[in-house]
Amino acid sequence: MGIIIMINNIESKIKEIKTFVDIIQDSELKQKTIDLIDSILLKESYRLSPAAKKVHHSYTGGLIDHTLSTTKIGLAIAQQLDQIYGFKTDKDTIIASCLLHDLYKPYTYNKTDPTLNSPLGNYMDHLTMIVIKLVQNKFPFKVVHAVAAHHGDPGPVRPETLEAMIVHLADYVDSKLNGDILRKAKTIYQDEIKEGEEPKDILAALNIFEKRQVKIESAEKEFNCLFNNKE
Repeated sequence: MGIIIMINNIESKIKEIKTFVDIIQDSELKQKTIDLIDSILLKESYRLSPAAKKVHHSYTGGLIDHTLSTTKIGLAIAQQLDQIYGFKTDKDTIIASCLLHDLYKPYTYNKTDPTLNSPLGNYMDHLTMIVIKLVQNKFPFKVVHAVAAHHGDPGPVRPETLEAMIVHLADYVDSKLNGDILRKAKTIYQDEIKEGEEPKDILAALNIFEKRQVKIESAEKEFNCLFNNKE
């Protein structure tokens, strides 16, 4: 039952990914993006792939979670720049770059053990491969740069356009949030819960925080006794 629910959930997320492609206004960029996504999206290796071996989204379907979340965060940042600062960004570039930035990660993972590199992954990284493919498919230079720069300062090139900065920040924020939640949930499990299985995906990790609610309520009562006592 759990596997069926997970697969159905992945299918719904894939449909959501395609709705973001539909938002792209430039017809040529939209077609290039959907063609490239479709060439990999239908493969089981992509659908079930983690987004990283250990640090963040390191679970089945993690890559799709990361792709969707990064795209949504990128658009949210663009919206804030528009609404708060009155500056409009190139949302087409942001959407395409967010959707495509990790597309080749599954090729870097071992098929039977995604915590290990594939034979190809020992010699080529996902960023290099997607940049090669974007150039081969004649994507706009702004998209190629945003994808090439999505690792920020540690990457091969730093973000030099506003859109590239947004893609990098969106990627970093989602990776950091997911990774921190997973790490903290495992710590809580080991120190406090100590029953059932250790959390291995984001949903299990979030449920760990729910199990901690009683402890938080106890701490809140103690806090109120210390600082809300009028005597």
